[in-house]
Amino acid sequence: MARCFAVLLAFAACACSVPAGNDTAEQRPVPQFSNYRIIAEPEYPTPDSFSNGKFITVGSCLLLETESGRRFNPVFPHGTEVTVAPDGKVAISFSGRVVNQGNVVPLKGGSGEYGQVGSLDSSCAEKNFIVGGLRDQDI
Repeated sequence: MARCFAVLLAFAACACSVPAGNDTAEQRPVPQFSNYRIIAEPEYPTPDSFSNGKFITVGSCLLLETESGRRFNPVFPHGTEVTVAPDGKVAISFSGRVVNQGNVVPLKGGSGEYGQVGSLDSSCAEKNFIVGGLRDQDI
């Protein structure tokens, strides 16, 4: 983690990532984004609804923006990896696929809470979206 932070500060030419394969993953967001979490439990239940949306960055916030324009703090499934390329673009790997910042994708999940209520940065978005994965269709 310290190495990635140093690399980001030095604007080096490599992408940094935060692996999410252990119980402390939810506490280790990529340094410049404080408003998302990765679920620590492999079988955590997620809302059973569907939405199309894209992941965007606004200032120091990584957000999920739905097609209706609503913005949420994302709560990603266990095993998710978030990477930031040298150009600042974000790529999110979950459900066996990589979703690039700005691409509209079909998502399973919905508005909800994970962990302590209010534990995510509410200056980015007031509500959280628990991402259950990608819908079964091509993206």
